[in-house]
Amino acid sequence: MSAILDCLRWVSAMTVLIDHTSNLMLTRFIDTPAPFRSVALYLWVFSAGFGHQAVTVFYVLSGFLVGGPLVGHVKQNGQIPWKKYFVDRIVRIQLVLIPALTVTYVLDRITFHVNPEWIREFIQFHSSWQIFLGNLLSLQNFYVTTFGSDGPIGTLAIEMWFYISFPLFLAAFCRRYSTGKRLGLVTLAIAVNVALGIAQPAYLLGFIIWGIGVLARIWQGPVLKRPLIPTAWFLFVLLGIRAVMRRDMAGNMWYLFLADLLLATALYMLLASYLRQPEVQGSPFLADFHKRIAGFSYSLYATHMPLLFLLSAVSKFCYGFGIVDVVQHSSQWLLVLATMAICIFFAYLFSLATELHTFTLRKWVFSRIGG
Repeated sequence: MSAILDCLRWVSAMTVLIDHTSNLMLTRFIDTPAPFRSVALYLWVFSAGFGHQAVTVFYVLSGFLVGGPLVGHVKQNGQIPWKKYFVDRIVRIQLVLIPALTVTYVLDRITFHVNPEWIREFIQFHSSWQIFLGNLLSLQNFYVTTFGSDGPIGTLAIEMWFYISFPLFLAAFCRRYSTGKRLGLVTLAIAVNVALGIAQPAYLLGFIIWGIGVLARIWQGPVLKRPLIPTAWFLFVLLGIRAVMRRDMAGNMWYLFLADLLLATALYMLLASYLRQPEVQGSPFLADFHKRIAGFSYSLYATHMPLLFLLSAVSKFCYGFGIVDVVQHSSQWLLVLATMAICIFFAYLFSLATELHTFTLRKWVFSRIGG
């Protein structure tokens, strides 16, 4: 089971990187002159169109890995392990987020010197200390903008509020709590979600998608025991959405939600099927490989965008290609691929100082606060 989870994590992170690299460095396909619409460009554009679906996969995996075990704990113990739960979540998010915001600040200013006109808006309107603080408090895309050029961290705020809201709602089923305490926690959960839903309506729809991940962990339901068919169905749905979804539809929140719901349901079937399978050491899924790459997928997600901005600006300055340009030569494809490779390598180095120390920092925090 862990192999398929790790595979989904790193593939989703790489998919987001491909999507953002394409949007940043290349001209839209529809605006590309016909002589330059090569087979390579067709394949690239198609593969670069799964960025939103990758985020949907992240939401489902998050519910599966975080919400599902919490439900199991409540069923067994009748209460929520508040201290452990929030230490785990806060350390996981902030250990990467704080350094990522700092790196964004530094890289944005370097980019400003390479190409000031291109980055000026982010420097002037997205890099104040108030926005930095708002991002630390997971308020980006609710009450402040994302910090600097690091737009992807907007989804981290949504994730964090899923983490906060879910145990508050779950308190209603905690048999060890008094009726008053249950009522108070659920009321708080409703108030928080109303406030967040007013600020960002898509948050509430995302919470439903996250909940499907929880459901996959706690209720396998009438899914097939063998994962081959659910896997094929998931891929069919994923490719079908990519083929059908158009730009005008992607701009409609309800179209997106219906597509996300269909994809999340297909992923639910896949995860629930794999959960029934015994864990096999040395499986054909290349478990060790997936684990190593997934080990820095969060770092890649949190750092790639400001680095993409810098590398694109440098490429544009040195070679005249790199910022919404038409690919005319194979050497320019090499620049695109090299840019992505640098982002991946940087994320790996970044993770060595941050993400890979998550367990150690959690252990240190518990040694200080007890637990």
